[in-house]
Amino acid sequence: MDYIKPKQSHEDNLKVELAKWAQQAGFHLHMEYKYKNCRFDCVFVREGKILAIIEIKNWNNQKAFSAQKRPTKQLQKYMRHDIPVLVLWHFNGTKPLNSRLRTLADNFDRDGNIHKSQLRFYPKPKKRKKKSELKILIEQQKNEMKFNNIHYDSWRT
Repeated sequence: MDYIKPKQSHEDNLKVELAKWAQQAGFHLHMEYKYKNCRFDCVFVREGKILAIIEIKNWNNQKAFSAQKRPTKQLQKYMRHDIPVLVLWHFNGTKPLNSRLRTLADNFDRDGNIHKSQLRFYPKPKKRKKKSELKILIEQQKNEMKFNNIHYDSWRT
């Protein structure tokens, strides 16, 4: 059977990548952690305390940007636990997430404090660029040329 690579990364693949990285970094991540009425994809544990909730999503940039501006009900529910909620939505986010977890661990080791609720996305989603006026004009001209050619060809026959 031939392997057909999916267009977007699958959540399970992101979980495997995250677990592999965490093991190499010496971090303890508990996957599929249940607490009260929530089931977290992953929690970052240090000395018996949960320092962060990690949610893994199979999103494109546009959906991640939208969720960053207006968090989903699920993310809002997670934020009520008053600890950081970190959303990994692309493989490019594993290094920055690594850095953030290391910072959380260092702060906890130094002060014993757990950071208060915050919502961060890894990688940080970017707003879609608006097309330039020149690009829009070129596309309009191409479409007009296509229409004229089709119209001309149908008229000749």
